[in-house]
Amino acid sequence: MNLQYFYFSSKKSEHKFMKEFLIEKKPRLSIVIAIVFFVVNILTQTIPMLSNFLVLYPHNLYEPQSWYRFLTYPLYVGGLLNWIHFSLVIILTGYIIENRTNEKLIYTILILSTVIGGLVCAIFNQNQPIDVSIGSPTIIAWGFWSAAVVAGIKLWHSLAKFERWILILCFVYTLNITIGNLGSFLSQISVILIIALYCLIRRKFSQK
Repeated sequence: MNLQYFYFSSKKSEHKFMKEFLIEKKPRLSIVIAIVFFVVNILTQTIPMLSNFLVLYPHNLYEPQSWYRFLTYPLYVGGLLNWIHFSLVIILTGYIIENRTNEKLIYTILILSTVIGGLVCAIFNQNQPIDVSIGSPTIIAWGFWSAAVVAGIKLWHSLAKFERWILILCFVYTLNITIGNLGSFLSQISVILIIALYCLIRRKFSQK
């Protein structure tokens, strides 16, 4: 009887701690980013013409007036399921990243991932028979993934149990690397490597 009481009592305490952790340590900036992408997704689904001004094409590389697209193409989410997928990645990895760094790094990840991913994809898709549009926030998700892996491995001993599970899921997530075309594949790999190197060189993570 005492053993049963101890077991259920410890489980109750663990659930309470988990609930408090999820609320107190929630990645606020990642949640804001997810909300912004949700709003843009609703707008592009309601007014399809808007997507024409967001997506990137390989030929835009030679059109200075269209270079803004290297920043806007991730805003084309492409539906609710894609948004859920993207939001889960940045919010979960946000628990690891945001609690161990400042907002400046989050913005750096956003911009670096977007620009590098767009450039690499556009460059290596120049010789594709069809000028396929590039539009997806997935490249940003890979930037968050990369930063979370670096932070998680470096500060493994300070991670909460929930965060350790997130890190394990990050390694499983590598199965989602798409090999649709050379540009898409190389853009993902480039973002993963460059964000990881940036975080390692700048030593942006610390225990809080």
